[in-house]
Amino acid sequence: MSSKLSLPVVWTEDGTTLLPGRLELAGTRLHLAGGVRDGERTREIELRNIVSTRLGRTAADRIGGRLTLVIELGDGGAIRIAGFERPGALRELADCLHAAAG
Repeated sequence: MSSKLSLPVVWTEDGTTLLPGRLELAGTRLHLAGGVRDGERTREIELRNIVSTRLGRTAADRIGGRLTLVIELGDGGAIRIAGFERPGALRELADCLHAAAG
């Protein structure tokens, strides 16, 4: 998978366990991988299945007090992502998702 964007992140889907790992945005897919040795998890999301994105600034949206990107999916689910490598990475990801969605 040749990545346009690759970031270390912490993510959670629908408020489940926090998973440290990696996000890759390539082509029409968002790939998330994370967890620990006993509980690794991956998630592939087609960009067309993303209904909306927003930067979550409320305490309920944040992960560990960090600014969080909230991705709302067409099936009613939501994924929250917090980056920790560099400032501005989530805004860059949000811009990439908006551009990819057209």
